[in-house]
Amino acid sequence: MEIKFQVDDEIANNMTRGAVERLVKQSEAYTIEIIKEAERVEQSTREHGAQIEITENTIFQAVRRNKTQVHKRNRKSILVKLGSEFGLFLSGILFNQKMFAENTIYFIIYFVIITLTITLTIVTYNKEGE
Repeated sequence: MEIKFQVDDEIANNMTRGAVERLVKQSEAYTIEIIKEAERVEQSTREHGAQIEITENTIFQAVRRNKTQVHKRNRKSILVKLGSEFGLFLSGILFNQKMFAENTIYFIIYFVIITLTITLTIVTYNKEGE
């Protein structure tokens, strides 16, 4: 099935070709997401043995559910974000060049903390799509 829609030139007149291509890809991905969510909504409301039928109301419910699910964060991502923030705070407190020169173990502990913090920060941003 082909789904097409038009956007007025006045709205998109300042967009580059790359921006238009990215917008088309994102629109396709969003449409597929809504269709999948509509199928889940329809499946949850359909009685056993009934024919599959996705209606306008089903699409409306899918859009509403999809909006609420986008902003939800699971506990794992919240813990990763908190770990990242705490690691940044801790590495700022522990930064002491004098101690690095005098104590190798202190430097190794600091290096492990900062490496873990950087890793958690990268994971956080990749998961959030930033």
